[in-house]
Amino acid sequence: MFPTLFGEVCHVVLEENFMKPEPEIVKILREEESHNFQSYYIQQVEKKSFSSNGGKHNLSSSPASKRKIAHRISLSKKILITSLKMLVSDQVFDGENIAKFEHKFREYLGINYAISTSSGRMALYLILRSLKLKEGSEILLPAYMLPALPQVSLYCGLKPIFVDIDPCTLNIDPDDIEKKITSHSKVILAVHLYGHPCPMDKIEQLAKKYNLIIIEDCAQAIGAMYDGKKLGTFGKASYFSFGCAKELNTYGGGMIATDDVAIYKDVQEKLRQFSWPKKSLLVKRFLHNIFNWLSGLPPIFDYITYPLLRVAYVFDKEFVFNKTKSNDILKLSNVSENEFLEKYRFLYTNFQATIALEQFRNVERHLSIKNNNASFLNEQLQRHAPMRNNSRCSFYRYCIKTDSPQVLLHELFRAGIVTTDGSYVVLPDLDMFRDYRTPCPNARNISTQLIYLPVQPHLKRGDMVKMAQVLHTYLSSIKHNQDTFPLKENVKHQLSHSISK
Repeated sequence: MFPTLFGEVCHVVLEENFMKPEPEIVKILREEESHNFQSYYIQQVEKKSFSSNGGKHNLSSSPASKRKIAHRISLSKKILITSLKMLVSDQVFDGENIAKFEHKFREYLGINYAISTSSGRMALYLILRSLKLKEGSEILLPAYMLPALPQVSLYCGLKPIFVDIDPCTLNIDPDDIEKKITSHSKVILAVHLYGHPCPMDKIEQLAKKYNLIIIEDCAQAIGAMYDGKKLGTFGKASYFSFGCAKELNTYGGGMIATDDVAIYKDVQEKLRQFSWPKKSLLVKRFLHNIFNWLSGLPPIFDYITYPLLRVAYVFDKEFVFNKTKSNDILKLSNVSENEFLEKYRFLYTNFQATIALEQFRNVERHLSIKNNNASFLNEQLQRHAPMRNNSRCSFYRYCIKTDSPQVLLHELFRAGIVTTDGSYVVLPDLDMFRDYRTPCPNARNISTQLIYLPVQPHLKRGDMVKMAQVLHTYLSSIKHNQDTFPLKENVKHQLSHSISK
């Protein structure tokens, strides 16, 4: 399969006389082949970056959309009307829809218990507390993700051990997990970043070998699957998030999923001490969602939002590309346990559950559209998706890696495509985790090279064609054809050269 898959690009790389290979890459690729993975790359040789007639879709015969393109939150007119009705009713807080939503969630995952919470991070907090681990026990977690998660582990008396990521998927690297396991290791936090499944078979093997507990972070991965099994059903417990950018957007909230009766009872006992949130908080979140949704609707975005962003672009490019987001995330994460509890120690409401039940109707349809949009980009990028058989990504974000993310961001913006680069940071490099620093070279490299491309359900085929055409023009104009891989090892064209050896 290697000659078939990489033959043409190997030939080109040899002609271009690229750098010598790194043997580790050959090992990674051969291991992927032995597990029926499809290795993937973007072939970029002069003006062959995209195939004008390759794949199933011919760009030249598909009309590109003229409207502007951006990420958009998951809402609808029906959801907004339902939200207004609920907010003026007497069933905002307690009500039957909470139990109905939890039951729906249990059925969807095929697990025994589902417990709604105020947020995903509160769900993790409750799970870790329920495990009753000894103070100083170690939790192994990825070095590239939201800083709130290791902060929550510190609240629970655990020591975060940062593990490097697999540059292919951006998820925690099982090989580095094993290197960092000690006699104090108790938990592996498997974060399915951007909705891409972690290699759960390898993680389960490590957990069994070293007697470790697996917790799955499915905050970005509702509906994603690994080997025919839904994410959130592999570990001792898992948790989900329903923030405004998520597929299930219920103006905040989260869910714990587990088959462990001890965890279920302990969490339920703790929740009895929680109170309802203030109605003003729910109204504030609702209004924030309305504003974000309206500003992203095609007519408004095309003729108001985007022109305003063009003006802002002249004065503050960081604002346009959401560069302040990382700083905001750090401020929200670096708080005391008391501040954290004050912010999140409340119950999930009937108002939110009603919205969740309404949105649940579209989860599978939306996942199908996102996967189709991602497949179209894969075809046009001549990319072979790194997905095991019978597995599925939820595509919270579709990521590509480039040597010059800022240059590409500006090119996309000028063409009417508003997006951003990676908003996460390398956790062991942060001051707040200076006592837990450890080498994580892949995370450090990846963190400076990511760009998110929109694939959300609101995007039509013409929008995807427009994105593909803009990327084609950009990549074709780069001198010596800069490497732009969708999440592959940072060896760039060395990858192909190594295989030719």
